[in-house]
Amino acid sequence: DPNEIFLLKPAIEKFYQNHDNTTDRQQHSRLTLLFANDTNATFYDHRGSDLHRYHTTLDSEGNPKYFPWKTPNWQNSSLDNMIRQWHSVEAVFEMMNEYGIRHNIEYKRVAMLRNDVCYLTPVDIMRLDGGRLDERNAHFVIPNFAKWPVNDRMIYGPFEAVKIWATQRFRLIEERVERKPDVGWNMHSERFMKASILPAMKALGYNKSFSSDICFFRTRTNGMLVTSDCFQKGKIRGFIEKEKPNIKQIVEETVGRNCSDITIEKKLHYMYC
Repeated sequence: DPNEIFLLKPAIEKFYQNHDNTTDRQQHSRLTLLFANDTNATFYDHRGSDLHRYHTTLDSEGNPKYFPWKTPNWQNSSLDNMIRQWHSVEAVFEMMNEYGIRHNIEYKRVAMLRNDVCYLTPVDIMRLDGGRLDERNAHFVIPNFAKWPVNDRMIYGPFEAVKIWATQRFRLIEERVERKPDVGWNMHSERFMKASILPAMKALGYNKSFSSDICFFRTRTNGMLVTSDCFQKGKIRGFIEKEKPNIKQIVEETVGRNCSDITIEKKLHYMYC
């Protein structure tokens, strides 16, 4: 049920009331919760021509110019879903930015966090790897797992750097396919992120930082979690310290319900809660 996203509002408000003391409230802006909504009709009105181009354009060799045809198991729906994600990320960032302009708020440091994951570790957007404080606000931070070749599932850091991550994908993919094509991989999300998005952020003078302090599992609408996420293509400090961490216990304590382990694929492990 997509309306369940609105359950975040009372949960966040309750957390804010219970954990934010009076001094903190005086030093920071008030809590503001906004939700962006889209329908299939409005999405296709906005991105329909882009989708058609991504699916049908061929290069000089007769291969798909955009579609990452070398990516195993990719289908037309895979590309559609990724473009929906890009569209949503951009829309949410623009909504935040417009709110700031209307209310004379100058954002210094921001985060783009998914709401379809289960966070197993706290996320402090002022901290670098190992808990170091980014005193000069000079680093953008991405998780140190699922590096295919980099993690594209979340980011936090200076406003201007994150703005590129959130809003410049549709522009930079055009530069990628025309100037520095990666034939067969052009719209592979993580490779595109490494080749085009992150360099554009670094070009503004910001530094890339991987954090091993962050772990979260992707979730599915049927109540399943991808519990192998933090253990593929990277390492997470909190779980390395435990030789055999009890993931089931950690997840159950986090979600507040009983869960059962399920192995569907050789390298992917799931949990149903």
